[in-house]
Amino acid sequence: EKSLKAAHCAGATGALSSYHPRRMQNGRWSDFPSTSIILPDYGPGPELGIVMKAIREHFPRNFELLVQTSNSGGTAALSFSRYFSAKPPLPGKELYMENHFLLLPFGGPSGTQRSVQTSAALARLAAGEFQAVLSQQEVRQAKQAAQGDRALGVQKVAELLERAKTHRNRALEGHKTAACEKPRTVSFLVQFFRRPRMVAPIVARLHTPDSWPAPEILVNNDGAESVNEWQAALAAAAKKSGASGYQLVSGNLHEIRGYNRLAKLASGETLIFLQDDDLPPPRSVRWVEQGVGLLARNPKLGLVSGLSGLIEGGKYTGKYSNRKDRRSIPPEFKDVAGHPFIFASLVNMGPFVIPRAVFRKL
Repeated sequence: EKSLKAAHCAGATGALSSYHPRRMQNGRWSDFPSTSIILPDYGPGPELGIVMKAIREHFPRNFELLVQTSNSGGTAALSFSRYFSAKPPLPGKELYMENHFLLLPFGGPSGTQRSVQTSAALARLAAGEFQAVLSQQEVRQAKQAAQGDRALGVQKVAELLERAKTHRNRALEGHKTAACEKPRTVSFLVQFFRRPRMVAPIVARLHTPDSWPAPEILVNNDGAESVNEWQAALAAAAKKSGASGYQLVSGNLHEIRGYNRLAKLASGETLIFLQDDDLPPPRSVRWVEQGVGLLARNPKLGLVSGLSGLIEGGKYTGKYSNRKDRRSIPPEFKDVAGHPFIFASLVNMGPFVIPRAVFRKL
């Protein structure tokens, strides 16, 4: 494993840079498609639709599409909607939806530095054995060269994609010379599925101490809804605390796969996994400091959860939490700072606090 400091650099991805392909399994997509098609910084215009038509007509089914747009995502989302509602319906429509992603950045640097970081993030996010990167300008030029012949324009774009393919390991290697991102202590990873009333309250609770680097917030919007609400809440967090990160818009990716994808994007030394039906405690509770501190003081500790878990065996057997129907952690069990703490056989999700290096090894 590379050091955590190296992991902050674009392309320094540790064990993830070794690719072991798994194709279609039981008629469903694997997490390792053959080709990841990457479209960076796409804005308004017909180019995204042309690329998607080229993919549909000329590429095999075993691929994924990663689109990054700097606007609210409305234009790209519209093209996705048209793609999924194509007539006649695409074969395996749900399979296509599970492997199409919009990446919406917020906060952080602007200009060239933003482009460098986002390109590296897309390369890390991609799961394909091969990557093909195609700019909006290249698609626009291919369209112009076709001189109004739509079929020819689509064919030219398909040829561009084929020529752009490079092995994933080489693509990641190409980003190692890029500027390093600022080191972060914490990355918050939020799985979201159609609970719009929770968007603003969750973001408002994602804090780190003022003396720490600004946090990274990564959201997997798995229902492709409330996109603008998330961007507005995240932009407000960026203005208030300096937070930055990405909203990943996916089509029913599911929870575990969503967390795995977000972990690829993450740059923090500590990953904090959160669910959209759990509102984090207020800042006054200092739960982030407690979780990160426990990991720092216990080097062999791989995972910290909230005050909810299970102990099996001995006089302390039982389920523990703050709920009235469960046991509270015995008062004699505390960490060195005096906070309630106990080693458990099983801990419940929400939150999970995990060192990034440990998660990358799993």
